[in-house]
Amino acid sequence: MARSGNAKAIATLLYSGALAEAVAACEESLQRHPNDDEVLALHGQSLAQLRRRDEAMASIMKAIRLEPKRPEYTTLLGELYMNSGRYRDALIQYDRAIKSHPLYDPAWAGKASTYLRMSKPEKARKVIEQRVESDDITPSIAVLHARVLVKLDEADTAVEVLQPYLDDTSIPIENQRSVWFTLGSAHEKADRLPGAFEAYSNANGLIGKRWNRTMQAGMHDLTAEQCSRAELQGGARSGADGSRMVFIVGLPRCGSTLTEQILHSHEKAHGIGESELLPIIAARFHEHGEDGTPRPMSMKDLDGESLTAAAMEYLEKATLNAGDAARVIDKQLGNYLYLGFIEKAFPGARIIHCRRNPMDQCLSAWSRQFPPGTNAWADELESAGELYCMYEGLMDHWRNTLSAPMLELRYEDLVQDTETLSKRIIEFCDLEWDPACLKFWENKRTVLTMSSDQVRQPIYDTARNRHRAWGELLDPLAGALGGAVERYGS
Repeated sequence: MARSGNAKAIATLLYSGALAEAVAACEESLQRHPNDDEVLALHGQSLAQLRRRDEAMASIMKAIRLEPKRPEYTTLLGELYMNSGRYRDALIQYDRAIKSHPLYDPAWAGKASTYLRMSKPEKARKVIEQRVESDDITPSIAVLHARVLVKLDEADTAVEVLQPYLDDTSIPIENQRSVWFTLGSAHEKADRLPGAFEAYSNANGLIGKRWNRTMQAGMHDLTAEQCSRAELQGGARSGADGSRMVFIVGLPRCGSTLTEQILHSHEKAHGIGESELLPIIAARFHEHGEDGTPRPMSMKDLDGESLTAAAMEYLEKATLNAGDAARVIDKQLGNYLYLGFIEKAFPGARIIHCRRNPMDQCLSAWSRQFPPGTNAWADELESAGELYCMYEGLMDHWRNTLSAPMLELRYEDLVQDTETLSKRIIEFCDLEWDPACLKFWENKRTVLTMSSDQVRQPIYDTARNRHRAWGELLDPLAGALGGAVERYGS
């Protein structure tokens, strides 16, 4: 997509993960130029990543009305439909883009991805095979082709598909990373763990050092310092009713998607996914250091009027599509940093803390490609272990200071005794038992996380104790975790 200078600046914000800033820049530009189709499309993309799908759809549809022949916009609409569970509508949009531009790969990729979401890998294979009949195959199509093959237990063929792209430094970094991450999953599927380790290491090493240990440690320590028991239990509180909200927190790959799906399958519960709403609102209360870097908010400086206004804004937006659901679930895992704010702003809210064996959890994060600009700690095994210890320490602090009810769930227990744990989750949320919660994989709702394929099937526990097969390859992780594994227990 050829972009104007303004659109290019907004795209840079969007692709670096600065979503709120991208939305603000789009809206400022659209006030001056309301029919700028490129900015409208970027506005839609940014809103979609913030889970504000209705607004995103309105912007993208307007862009399509202005420029109906641009496949980029039709494909963006297809992605929105796919991510809303409207698979047939998504396929229609992708076919429209392909019909007008037969070599537009994002549309082919979207169509194949939709079939994967529908748990139809054979149909996804047919889509990819249609596209690969051409000699001009892009890395993105090759990666998707390989992922489909891995899904179909054809790991060796997947490796062959990826081979031509392994040393191609001319393609964008994120595409290079996708090639290496997919190669790692293919080798792992074939039980070639040294090859998988090398591929994942290459994938993570392509973007260099991003994680600032000192800054992260300071953020965690200062959060605990600013949120003492006295400050949390005393002082101002919001006048809003937070009893409808359930916040699922933890680190990525902890079983939170499974937990949310079990809850969302209840007729009186509604999941909103990994919403960015709370971090955006909470950021307004952050202090700033002399160098301008954000610092955790001070509980003692919060006033009841501001807390109430912030809570009401959040509740209005978070519950927009929740209907009459008695419980609304926000599974933005990073909200573990804001549990003090949640305590103050949402009286009556419940917290579910999802945990997992730290070796398995950190390995899983390290071997996954997160969106650009996110989870820099997962780039190295050592930094993953160090961040886990910081998170563990802060969660210990919350246990000793919060009065809000908190349920602790272990992934291993959930997959081994799903019925007992599911009933415990539902009881914790003060809901009557619903047998549908044990058939969460039949839920038609789309899951917008890396676990989306896993929650489309009954419970499996092949990911439990995944780390054991890797042996000494994971020594750097074990060293960084120190005694975290022993503290977690078997």
